[in-house]
Amino acid sequence: MERVGCDPDSESYGLVIGGMCRARRAGEAVRLVREMVGAGVAPREGTVARMVSAMRADGDVGRAAEVVDGLEREGIRYASKI
Repeated sequence: MERVGCDPDSESYGLVIGGMCRARRAGEAVRLVREMVGAGVAPREGTVARMVSAMRADGDVGRAAEVVDGLEREGIRYASKI
């Protein structure tokens, strides 16, 4: 995002992550969420929910749980059950 002059925030990351999830590119969405957290930007719950939903739709429930656990270790809470 920064390469094109966009200063990423939770909204811009969320839009891109949501698009990746709709395109069934959950792996790339996970990578962006990790990049987002590493940059000090906390994902909104809706962003995490879309990503988890996409992984569940792909049958990747175990990975979804791992991602949510990792986010929680970073201090980011996800209220829904996987």
